Amino acid sequence: MIKRKILKGIVLWVVGLIWLGLLPVSQSMAQVDRVVQVAIDTVKKQLRLPGEIEVRFIEKRESPIPDFYSVQLLPFAPDKEVPLVVYVDKAGEKVFIGSLPRKFIQGDAFEVLRSLGSDYNVAILDPSPFAKKKGALPKAARGYKDLNLQAFRLLRREGLLFTFSCSHHMDWDLFQKIVFSAAVDAGRRVQLIGRMSHPVDHPIDICHPEGEYLKGLICKAE
Repeated sequence: MIKRKILKGIVLWVVGLIWLGLLPVSQSMAQVDRVVQVAIDTVKKQLRLPGEIEVRFIEKRESPIPDFYSVQLLPFAPDKEVPLVVYVDKAGEKVFIGSLPRKFIQGDAFEVLRSLGSDYNVAILDPSPFAKKKGALPKAARGYKDLNLQAFRLLRREGLLFTFSCSHHMDWDLFQKIVFSAAVDAGRRVQLIGRMSHPVDHPIDICHPEGEYLKGLICKAE
């Protein structure tokens, strides 16, 4: 009887250890599943795939981008297969589709932009907020102008610049003036072909206009 109780206790102890060991794995698998599902949902939405097209998961691995996964998917159309790579951050919140650039450069953005040649079709500027306080606005304006100036110098003729500010103290009018001033100093004739802001699922309280902090301009450089 005593031996049976001891044996039963040992079995329960072993089972408990196994369960505790598997718990982090199961949590990790749940996170992996979420990342993969975000990738699949993004592909279906962004590419506007018809419902009959199946998107199959192939592989998920750590990507060269810090804190991002690389998710390989294979949409099956009736007459062809189209392999895709989707990059999803580990929180499952930031996603982009497409091939990675051949080289990653880590450094001061102002210095890096000055070191690059003028051979780009598209430039995207999405810096962290430069003006977290109203008093920092003049310095922030100089920073935004410098970044945009260097970006305009990088672009080929008819190249596109997607430039953003997430400083809520920076209003639309001032941001546009800064960007156009940068274009003048860069010697580029620029057309404003679009604006970008918060999506519909990010409503702005009419009593809190500062909530409209994200401002984006799409510029075509002649």
